[in-house]
Amino acid sequence: MPWIDHARYPLADALAAVELRGLARGARLVDDLLKAADVRVLASEVFSGARHLVLVDGGVESLGLAYDAALAVGGDRVVDAMILPHAHPALGAALGGTLMTRYDEDAAILLVETETLSSTFRSVDAALKAVPVALSSWRLGRGLGGRAVFALRGDHAHLEAAEEAVVDAAGGALLDVELIPRPDPAGLWEHPFGQGALS
Repeated sequence: MPWIDHARYPLADALAAVELRGLARGARLVDDLLKAADVRVLASEVFSGARHLVLVDGGVESLGLAYDAALAVGGDRVVDAMILPHAHPALGAALGGTLMTRYDEDAAILLVETETLSSTFRSVDAALKAVPVALSSWRLGRGLGGRAVFALRGDHAHLEAAEEAVVDAAGGALLDVELIPRPDPAGLWEHPFGQGALS
């Protein structure tokens, strides 16, 4: 299931996300960031545990203003946040439900689990910009209490470099990283996190 309606494409170059505890504060945050600058709310999602994620795009300068306003309103309720001035195109495509399919069937696989969606967005963006790897699957928030998991496919050496980029980008929100150099072909690698991999 796509996170962003296709009617909202093409996306702007810059993407930002803010996650916070508290539903009322999240609704106010949306209002404040829209009033702060000319940006667009792409998604406003609520997860179990009263976690609220707001995903926004816009021009780099406008998005920076809106992002600062969102952090100010969120205050101590902010769980995580990220801003990507020039998000990798494959990240935007994945948010619309289109994952990368160009990789060898026996390619190595890197499985990553994070505490927040913002850290997943940062990590995926960093890995895709660092080395030629493919975002082959992910599962975001729904049914995971706001956590996220994703899979990257590619050469073993490239995935080792991608792992370094992921660790740096995710920071303290990283929960687990597993690199499988030679995945067994009988594994359900198209949906390693269940059939809800796009949700």
